[in-house]
Formats: sequence, structure tokens, C-alpha cells
Amino acid sequence: MNKFIWLPRFKRNYKKLTPQSQKRINQALLQMEIDLKYPSLEVKKLKGADSIWEARASKSLRI
Repeated sequence: MNKFIWLPRFKRNYKKLTPQSQKRINQALLQMEIDLKYPSLEVKKLKGADSIWEARASKSLRI
């Protein structure tokens, strides 16, 4: 199972999102727990970071 750490900045920004955007992020995080390679997530490592990844919750939302 994958581990997620919600940084303070992420928490602040998450709270500012619409309920629909929050739902998309929640769905993406659940899918990431199951399968990091799920195609629509477009998961990739951040450059210069060993264990930090980014993914897409939608075309306009990145986690």
C-alpha cells in the first residue's frame, strides 16, 4: 500500500477547492493506493526527488 503525506500547503489549498474538485482528488488518491500505474493518473516522479510523485486527478488538477 502506498503512503501519502498531506503537507500543510496542500491541506490549505485543498480546503479552498470546490467540493467537486475535492471529490476528484479523493478518487485519484484512492486509485493511487490501489494502483500507481493506473493510466488516467499519469503518475510520475518529481525531478530531483526520490520518493515524491505527482499525479493527475483531472486535466486541470494535479496532486
